[in-house]
Amino acid sequence: MKVLVRVFLSLTAVATIALGALADDFQCTSDTGCAALLPSPSGTRTVKFKKGDIIGTSGGWIVNPSDGWTRVD
Repeated sequence: MKVLVRVFLSLTAVATIALGALADDFQCTSDTGCAALLPSPSGTRTVKFKKGDIIGTSGGWIVNPSDGWTRVD
């Protein structure tokens, strides 16, 4: 079991580093707001944002473009 936990943590660290290289900024463009997920060791939480807010995937945020998020250059 400890081996599986170590493998999982190692893969998570590698994925985090790889996704950091592919990080993008997103802006909420929906009049009703947008939701984003923020994973953490204690669990994933959903946070609601208002129109105009900008967040970055480099900070760990997970966004869904169909929820009103638009990539910002």
